[in-house]
Amino acid sequence: MKIKSIFLILVTFFSTNCYSKWDIIDFDTDADGVNYIESDYNKKGNFVKFWLLRDYINGIKELGVVYYSSKILYQIDCKERQSKTQQMYFYSDNMGNGKIIDSTDLSSISKWKDIIPNSKMDVYRKTVC
Repeated sequence: MKIKSIFLILVTFFSTNCYSKWDIIDFDTDADGVNYIESDYNKKGNFVKFWLLRDYINGIKELGVVYYSSKILYQIDCKERQSKTQQMYFYSDNMGNGKIIDSTDLSSISKWKDIIPNSKMDVYRKTVC
């Protein structure tokens, strides 16, 4: 019993310290995963940029490749309630670890999109704005 208690304390301590940069924002029940938002995001005036980390328990298979996490850089216009995707990275391991399997820079082609009320993006907007 004593060993179990010590183990639980150590696991809790190390897991919160390893991922302290990320805060759980919601659960992705469709993909069996957890979404985390970066705890230190960049806000300038009405605009904010933040990273979203999506962590998938069983991995996601697309085009014959499996990835276990992705990081997505979003920009939100807090005043106009719009968002756009800037960059995307896909990783071979959980929590943005391992090799980068694929990446996409969308900053020059991404268009502003209205944020739908009560959507996941609206939850993110309320968190960072």
